Amino acid sequence: LYNRAHLKAPEDAFCDSSNSCDPSRISDGASNDSASSGPCGRDDVKCWWNKPVTWKTDCVDTCGYEFVRFGDTAPEEPDGTAYPPSCGAGGLPGGALIVDDVPADTPVVRAGCSNSWTNSGTFSFSFANNSVETVYPAKVDLHQLGAGFGGHFWFGHTRADDAKGQRLKITGDWKLNRELDKDARVWVHLPDHGAQTKLAKYQIKTRNGWRTRTVSQPGDSNRWVKLGIFRTKGIVPEVKLNTITSDGTGDEDIAFDAVAFEPGDWDFVPDIVIPEGDPDAPDPVWEDTDRQKQPNPEGTTLAANKERCVATDHEGTRQCVKLDYDIKKYGARKWQQSKSSRSGVAAAAAPLVSWCDDPTVSGYTITRREGCNKLAVVIRWDHNGETVGTAVFAVREEILLENKAVFRERMFMSPLSLDASLGTVSLDYWDAICTPDCDEAYQGTWDGLTVWEPVVDTHWASATRTFTWNNAVSGTSQKFDRGTFLNFKAAAPEAAGAAATIKPSWTFWGEVECDNSVAVTNSTGCVFAKNTPTWQTNTKRYPAAAAYYWVLREKLADHPGSKKYNKPMHRMTDKVQQEHNRNTICNKTGAGKWTAHPDATGDTQGVQCDEFPFAATLESGGIPTPVVNGGICAQLFAQKQDDGTWRLFDDDGYDPPTWKEICGRASMPGKQNGDAGRGPGLSGFFTKARVQNGGAFYMEVPQMEGCNPDDVCVIRP
Repeated sequence: LYNRAHLKAPEDAFCDSSNSCDPSRISDGASNDSASSGPCGRDDVKCWWNKPVTWKTDCVDTCGYEFVRFGDTAPEEPDGTAYPPSCGAGGLPGGALIVDDVPADTPVVRAGCSNSWTNSGTFSFSFANNSVETVYPAKVDLHQLGAGFGGHFWFGHTRADDAKGQRLKITGDWKLNRELDKDARVWVHLPDHGAQTKLAKYQIKTRNGWRTRTVSQPGDSNRWVKLGIFRTKGIVPEVKLNTITSDGTGDEDIAFDAVAFEPGDWDFVPDIVIPEGDPDAPDPVWEDTDRQKQPNPEGTTLAANKERCVATDHEGTRQCVKLDYDIKKYGARKWQQSKSSRSGVAAAAAPLVSWCDDPTVSGYTITRREGCNKLAVVIRWDHNGETVGTAVFAVREEILLENKAVFRERMFMSPLSLDASLGTVSLDYWDAICTPDCDEAYQGTWDGLTVWEPVVDTHWASATRTFTWNNAVSGTSQKFDRGTFLNFKAAAPEAAGAAATIKPSWTFWGEVECDNSVAVTNSTGCVFAKNTPTWQTNTKRYPAAAAYYWVLREKLADHPGSKKYNKPMHRMTDKVQQEHNRNTICNKTGAGKWTAHPDATGDTQGVQCDEFPFAATLESGGIPTPVVNGGICAQLFAQKQDDGTWRLFDDDGYDPPTWKEICGRASMPGKQNGDAGRGPGLSGFFTKARVQNGGAFYMEVPQMEGCNPDDVCVIRP
């Protein structure tokens, strides 16, 4: 241990006045910031040593000796083959212009790597310092390896964005040797090692200024990575990368290899053939026909479809109930028969919800104002642990909401099977409740007898309840919970007795929402808030605007308004916020300001800025922070063609769309822009569907649904 501890020379062994070094300044806190802050007293920090030094006098006994694997007569070993380089342009499209990190005439150090590509630019480094010193300490952190693209790449280490990090900052700059006449996709080459940072920030020079893309460099192969497509037409593009990262500590490698520019004619916007608009086309009529299947109400789902058993008031007798939405197993065909087609049965009341008769409707389904809940109620009686018999009833609830503070529920029931051992089976108790601030009342009496004979009796019985919102104060809204109580009795002595009805058999939580002058001014009404209605654009009146909305719905990453992706938009009624949203996205001054594209076609109202998602939605690009202007949106414009049709194009005055944007804006004919949100357009839809502030809705574009955004789509007039 003593010999190992004294193997190294003392710290001051190479420091004395002969090389302008002061041993007394050697310490852990010493630095080379100035000639007086560290042991080296020279301004250029070059206190080189050129004399012999002895610090061990007994080296024969205490020094170590090298291990020589190959003697003087051993032949030269072949070059290593670890980390083979990428010696061709594989992985790049044809026509890509490569700018390597070394000049074209630089010899390749890796055997067999004959580069078959042309270097189309220059690469250079710049090194930082503290702006006072005349040396560049960052240079000591630049290294090179014979690997990567062309058998060579550079690397440094990531640094924090502070004074020390900036002093050690290295910046690499790849510059093409020509001006481009097209926009270009930019590629960067990443080596299979010596590239460790996940936060490499590449800066790309474009016609609109510098743009930044962050890339994760680690990987197990040499590869080309796309940074994106940039506006390079009319400029000499370049790419920069420096060693500053948000997590820089001086530990992770950051690689500087080759870049490539791929000029091309890029199609950013789907090819849509749009007809001329019809200014007299009527708005689509919103119809409440969108049936949406809902989760089963609380109480209907039991683990493994188990029974819920309670004792009756007859000693030894229990009633066990199971609620089952799979009614097919109990005789679905009989259940799905039209009531009028059953001979010899009492006629029940007419349905409140006509489509509830549809055999394809099952479970709990709602439109905006109509609800249908179908299930089988299975009741089994046992006495002292032995089954007496089982009854299965088909139960159907229909709920009708209207533009008033009153809504109705109609209950239908009919046996699917009644065991003879039960004797007659009767309805013991049915009630439907509504809370809070809700008055309930029966509407008339039961339609049909509520007693059924075993085996053969399948007649229908029905009853209706009304519910009234009793606190409908103007400017307020209220969600209501509804519960259904249901119980039966059997006449057989061993199944006799009534079971206590303490809590609802099933419960709908917050399904019905009523408002007074919230969704619609001077109007009271109720809807199923969990049904998300769909607004249809007037594609015939404003086809260019509608096509633009469809493109953004399909292409933006958030798919605003898409039913397919379950991404509804949400109404926002705050007029001040709406105006803020418009001014933010369609800002006419400052950074990212909107300027009408010179090729956009106007109408009698000129060319206007059309933003999407709409300013009256919570998805508007003006709401998220820190959005400061519409320059962050995808930019398009509409243009009329010589044949009278219209097309959408990306606006080359701004960055190309990546479709990762949260919003879009377009140069659109003024009237088409205005008509899209006019009543009875979007605002009229909000009224008819009673969409409140924050209420969700989907958007549908007639004549375009079914189009493929990656293929040509023709809108028929």
